[in-house]
Amino acid sequence: MATVGASNDSECPICMGPVQRAVVSRCCRHRFCNNCIAAVQQTAGQGGASGSERFAFDSVREPPPQLPPQQPIRRPPPQASARIHRCQAAQCRFTGTENDFLDHLVNRHRRELLENHHLLFSQQQPPQQYEDPPERDPRLAENGKTYCGGPLNGPPCDCCSGVCGPQDGCNCVHCMTIDLANFQVTHGNSLVNKFGRVASLSSENGHFYCAAIMGLAELGGSGDSIAYCGPIDGPNCEACQALDVQCGSRYASLM
Repeated sequence: MATVGASNDSECPICMGPVQRAVVSRCCRHRFCNNCIAAVQQTAGQGGASGSERFAFDSVREPPPQLPPQQPIRRPPPQASARIHRCQAAQCRFTGTENDFLDHLVNRHRRELLENHHLLFSQQQPPQQYEDPPERDPRLAENGKTYCGGPLNGPPCDCCSGVCGPQDGCNCVHCMTIDLANFQVTHGNSLVNKFGRVASLSSENGHFYCAAIMGLAELGGSGDSIAYCGPIDGPNCEACQALDVQCGSRYASLM
């Protein structure tokens, strides 16, 4: 049983319960409930007791409740874009995410950046709409592609003679538009390569793949085995390699 001289300040010596609205005695410095002391003082006053200083008490300001320590606000680190960028420099097949692509441009094409950076901030003219001359006559070739026999639009490629067909090879953007309709290609990330195969742009590395069977000789092997062009990643065939370059120039309006 607790006494007035008990050392537990959280327990009132009068009611033996937790101290409520604490007051402290000036003489013994013990803590009591405010209501308990008020009742004692009222009883002492009715009995005519004296010595009010002996029963003097001071209010105790209770400390504010302890709040859990505030956790620092952790902002997620800025995420680089997951989009795959493809280098448009001639004979360069680098692909990578935003940060890797920027590092590639600075490290491998520094001179071109310095010489042509003004083009980034010049007033750009809207791209001219390519129109097929009326004398052209698009025709279907044996490989399933359409050729008109006219000059190829866009930068020259190193795999053709610069002519749209007339029997095989690359075709102009107008004939490629006809190819997409003939092959019922409705999404904007596919083209028809010069072998007459629908090739799609991979979201993994930004290369075109047609999923066709190709000999390892195309990859520098012996040719005794076969491999596939993609379809998600890995090496691609010669025709899809040409689309890797042409999609950013000749066929840019179709992507």
